[in-house]
Amino acid sequence: MSCSDSRSHSFFWYKDDVQFPYPAPNISIKARSDYDIGYYQCLGSYGGRSNRVFLDIAYVIITGSSSKTFAAEEYISVAELFTSPEIRLSLQPVMEEADMTLTCHTTRSQTKYTLSFAFYKDGKIVQDFGKSNKYIITAAGMEDSGSYTCEVSSGTVKKISKPVSVQGLAVVSFTPNFGKILTTENMTLTCNVDPKIRDKQEYFWYKDGIRMDRTHQSFTIQDAGVSDSGYYQCRSTNTHMSEPLRLDVSNGDVVLQGPLFILEGDNVTFSCHHRQGYHGLPLTAFYKNNILIRFPETSSDLQLTSAEPSMNGIYKCVKHLPEDNITKILHSTELLISVKDLIRNVMISGYGGDLHLFFLSCKAEIIPTYHLLRDRTKLEFAIYKDGNIVQDYGISRTYLISKGDTKPSGNYSCGVKYLSRYLRRSEELVIMGELFITPLLVVKPPFIQHGKPMAITCDYPDELNSGLSTQLRLYLSSSDPQSAPPGLPALTTTSPCLTTGLPSSDTSVHTSFHYVKKVNTSHPTDCGLWKTWASEICL
Repeated sequence: MSCSDSRSHSFFWYKDDVQFPYPAPNISIKARSDYDIGYYQCLGSYGGRSNRVFLDIAYVIITGSSSKTFAAEEYISVAELFTSPEIRLSLQPVMEEADMTLTCHTTRSQTKYTLSFAFYKDGKIVQDFGKSNKYIITAAGMEDSGSYTCEVSSGTVKKISKPVSVQGLAVVSFTPNFGKILTTENMTLTCNVDPKIRDKQEYFWYKDGIRMDRTHQSFTIQDAGVSDSGYYQCRSTNTHMSEPLRLDVSNGDVVLQGPLFILEGDNVTFSCHHRQGYHGLPLTAFYKNNILIRFPETSSDLQLTSAEPSMNGIYKCVKHLPEDNITKILHSTELLISVKDLIRNVMISGYGGDLHLFFLSCKAEIIPTYHLLRDRTKLEFAIYKDGNIVQDYGISRTYLISKGDTKPSGNYSCGVKYLSRYLRRSEELVIMGELFITPLLVVKPPFIQHGKPMAITCDYPDELNSGLSTQLRLYLSSSDPQSAPPGLPALTTTSPCLTTGLPSSDTSVHTSFHYVKKVNTSHPTDCGLWKTWASEICL
């Protein structure tokens, strides 16, 4: 018999589900006795057991001088227990502070086998074997970049996936920090990658999508010409391609220069830059959307503080240059300004089986294009309920609804702060519910007779409120001037039941009360308004 499995290097044979020592793809059985009759299977090291083949022995009586021998063959194929795994990513490239999930995907041919999964980063285990086929990275950072693999095991068979590279973005920056220059001037371009990447990097540069003959992290355009205008991108061996960044080289006399990236809260300087060679003291005016926002002054710069989206628009400048007793007026090209967000997708979500074990989580994504060029301070989070802070700003992004909060319902949101000045709020998450259910007051029999026993039960199903430490009390309306316990209407003056069987001094925790009392004319106080903290019944 032959066992065919091109992937396996070792084989095991079974007869009637009992392994016997023939570790080879082919075996020969000399059918000499009934002992050899039975069901045979083989197992390759990279697959499951084959189909079962029944071997029978027929005895032939030879009466002539010669006999015929008949042979039969049956092909044994090995079925895979599960396919080779592959890693699937929920997020690529890596986004700072965003959650990322790696899923180890495989298809099982037989459901009776239980599979376990493990994950590796750069050859080191990051999640040991377990039932979950997912590896979740919360608040991902560039340090989470690397080569990931996953391994699947059925106990006897193990398979590992091909490596998947999880990388962040490279970011192109210009020095000086603006995208417009004049011809004959210089500009230095740098490919920025995360400083936590310690491996030696090789860099690749592109202009208008075409590979350039540049392999260093930085290079300088000397004596720039109009032909140097275009979109520049870069990548390294451990990063994805950067977003394109535009450089404009003008052969005019004036350009308006401004920062390439403007974030909310930034202090911004615009410079109306002109060629050298003009004599006299020039005056500079600035316009936004063709409306004058600064009259001509000797300063070539315009200062704007605490940038915000209302500053978005098209800017230009006008130079008044004195020359030979006349004033020459020069207009710059237009500069489109868009104030950006450092973070996006601020969300609040809730998870947990019951409200008394309910967590809120605040999430936000940092845009890597801007974050690599800025202070890498971590975000701060706060939780709001109905507009009021219930958890102040800090590094914690989760909030547990307290067991003691008897009114958890409300409108929850989260706030995100960066460098103590940058603020964003999520949309509100409405939570409706109570930490415990309403108890039920039951009286039996429903029709009370004088001199007959009655039973009052405060029914409070514990299985629906597991984990809560709750005290229940029965109250009977009284004319005694005592204050009502929490939760009772102020219009009813009540006192705890002082009758036998339910002493007021009882402070133990109960899930239900069963009080039996005979009603007769000598106990008129039994007639009245009986209450729990959340239900009432009148006798």
